[in-house]
Amino acid sequence: MRPARRHWLRAILATITLPMVGTGVAGSVEEGAVYRQLLLFVRPALVALALNQPGKAIALLEQAVVVIDADSANNWPFRRLVCLPLGFALLAVSRIAEAVTCLRLAARTEERILAEDLPRFAGIVRSLDSGMGLELLTTEYARHVLAAVHVAGRSLKPVDALTGDASIGSADMPTTLGRALLAAGLREELLALCQKTLSAEHSANTLPEIISLEYRYTRLGLMLAHIGLPLQASDLLARFLLLNARRTAIAQQESGLLSGVYAAYSIRRSLVSARLVLGREGHGWPGAAASWFEEIADAKGGGMRYARMIKARMDGSADPAIRSLRDKAFLLEDAMAAQATTQDGINAFLRLAVRQESCFLLAQQLMHADATATQPLWLDHVRASLENDAVIGFFRYQAPVSLAQAAISPARYVRYCVTLSEIQVMDLGEASPIERAVTRFRTAILGRAEVEAAGKVVFAALLHDLPMSVRAAATWRIDPDGMLALLPFDALPEETGQLVLLRHRVRMLSSLGPVSHPAGAGSTAAQGPNATGALILANPRYDQEKPSSPDANVSRSGEVAVHAERRWHPAVAVRPLPETAVEAASVSDALASIGIASTVMQNTDASCAVLRRAVAPQVLHIAAHAVMLDASVSQDEQDTMAAVTGESILDLVIPGRRSALVLSQNGQPDLMLAKDVARLSLSGTTLVVLSACNTGNGDVVAGEGLSGMRRAVEAAGAACSLTSVWAVSSTATVTLMNHFYRELAREPSICLALNRAKNTMHAAGRPAFEWAGFILAGADAMLSAAAV
Repeated sequence: MRPARRHWLRAILATITLPMVGTGVAGSVEEGAVYRQLLLFVRPALVALALNQPGKAIALLEQAVVVIDADSANNWPFRRLVCLPLGFALLAVSRIAEAVTCLRLAARTEERILAEDLPRFAGIVRSLDSGMGLELLTTEYARHVLAAVHVAGRSLKPVDALTGDASIGSADMPTTLGRALLAAGLREELLALCQKTLSAEHSANTLPEIISLEYRYTRLGLMLAHIGLPLQASDLLARFLLLNARRTAIAQQESGLLSGVYAAYSIRRSLVSARLVLGREGHGWPGAAASWFEEIADAKGGGMRYARMIKARMDGSADPAIRSLRDKAFLLEDAMAAQATTQDGINAFLRLAVRQESCFLLAQQLMHADATATQPLWLDHVRASLENDAVIGFFRYQAPVSLAQAAISPARYVRYCVTLSEIQVMDLGEASPIERAVTRFRTAILGRAEVEAAGKVVFAALLHDLPMSVRAAATWRIDPDGMLALLPFDALPEETGQLVLLRHRVRMLSSLGPVSHPAGAGSTAAQGPNATGALILANPRYDQEKPSSPDANVSRSGEVAVHAERRWHPAVAVRPLPETAVEAASVSDALASIGIASTVMQNTDASCAVLRRAVAPQVLHIAAHAVMLDASVSQDEQDTMAAVTGESILDLVIPGRRSALVLSQNGQPDLMLAKDVARLSLSGTTLVVLSACNTGNGDVVAGEGLSGMRRAVEAAGAACSLTSVWAVSSTATVTLMNHFYRELAREPSICLALNRAKNTMHAAGRPAFEWAGFILAGADAMLSAAAV
């Protein structure tokens, strides 16, 4: 990231995260004059700290100390106001001994203020937790909103990095003093501070107060880990889990802000990661599989579940005011996505984001509904619907950044397996070698060379030592994390060389957690003309010339030289896909054999407008090109792209803005972005098939799955989706789809039908490249005319 851009992004954050400085401390004229004089130094010093300018802050705060020392007998309570941020700044420049002295003085001053119960000062000290919580809450909001902004392939720190971010939380006495003691090697004093802090009574009832204690507990827990007490640290972080659960409930019930709920789940994931690290180091977690499974499951996908629930409630509402707010939120999202990578663009983005949040908040208030998604015990919930299947899940975890700025421990994967009779939680080791092996396996499939050898490495890394009941299960429900969402598990060879495909049916899950989709007297599930059948879009018209004959080597992956908002660059030609007309006919015939009528839209009718008008078809099948806009290119490449498209690329993933289907508009290419797909009315749709390249790809969001077409289809309300994770030749796709729908005509289980279709191609000697890229995600829905 260029220095100038880094500076203005930091400046934007600073305007949001300015720590709270209370007013009204002084009572007498003399106290008021001193306080006003001190604020002339303290306020700009806090701004300097927010801008990461500790030297400037020190110079200002040392002048404030001079004011206090001029009459220390009367001014001593003000040391709490000045010495804490001064110690914080001294730590930032590694003046450790001075920081310890300064912070000890601030702590003694605070104790004396509370012991003597000084009017005004004592009240301000007691309200500091709320002030720090507000600071952290606004910082979380800014981080969440701006985390979607990629500039030259880089992004700001995510929300879950805040718990270990030493630059945040300058108003908290225990953690700032603890950092100084840790840096000075004063182990016994640090331990005593932790014990004293934890034994104190804390009444946390409001969201800011709870957030303040959340951060305090997790930071003290990290410090205990640094001094060699991992089990004690893990126990302390367990308190944080309870606070986080309260915080999440309040965020859902009282505020309804999507960003607040996402932030709460991000912090929860960070906490569970820290507990896994500490438990592994202290040998404290392998024997508690059930409790660890529930902690992990609760930390994954929470933000996505909540957002989907809110959308379902807004879509299902009969209240015109609520539907108007939903439509306004969509328009604001479009405007956010159109901003450029400039300071004005980011400022406008933030303003639009606040307005969009207000729409969701007002809608929540109008719906008069408890926004909390019901969450039963995770293990009980999973087993209640498991039958003879097995869940195999993965969680990518890493300890938060150290407050002592020690070396960051590498990320790792943990695997959990659940059947009716067994549960297993197992650490798989460092993430980097696993992810490299996955990349090599995908590369081997695409290159059609050494596939078995590369696949055995991945199988050994991810699926070794599976419980017997998991090995015996006919269906594996894979709950991936990180880049494992892009792995075709059924193409992996076991130790014997036999493919997983031959022994197990595989489907992906985006979350183990339930999503409440309330329906009632106020709900209106509009039934359009496609609600009782299938809608098929195929063979879109991309130019006014006569389509060429089918080419066996053409893939369904479009070019990337497109405008950021659905306008195709005229210099880029899109190859037609006439063979998808044959695919559409085959799909229509297969569905007709089980009593499902199809509406087939081709040529100029295969358009975004037609798709937007569709209401809950039982099957939605789209055979077209798809694109992934690249936001990870160099600055020179982005500048070149800007010259081509007329504007700079700003990737705002809301969700998966880089993923798009290429349909037709008046015979010209027209993009339908993932964020637009997420708005479709697909509640009641059983199956969505995106028969195009890379529709299963997207931006990997740790703990929240892929931000792309796969999630967009789920957000729109469909029960399950079939998408691809690489560019497959068009003729091979037609063949797979023919086999798939032919099997569906005989077998209502979508998962089993796909397994049989892939087996048919494998038995015929077709390489994994042609069939393994299509992945089923969501529920194993049953497709039959009776369900219509």
